[in-house]
Amino acid sequence: MDRNKYLLSLAEKIELAYQAWRAHPNDVKCQEQYETAKSQLDIELKQFMNDSYQKHHH
Repeated sequence: MDRNKYLLSLAEKIELAYQAWRAHPNDVKCQEQYETAKSQLDIELKQFMNDSYQKHHH
């Protein structure tokens, strides 16, 4: 799968997790799923930025 599709699917996962958490604000599991998905996206985005930076500066 190409990275853009992967990032998009991660973003969708975050959105769903966020909605579930909003619907059940006291559910720690919902909150954890949201935060896990969000940090995964952060990692991917950093990697993506690093890769782009490397390509443009070498």
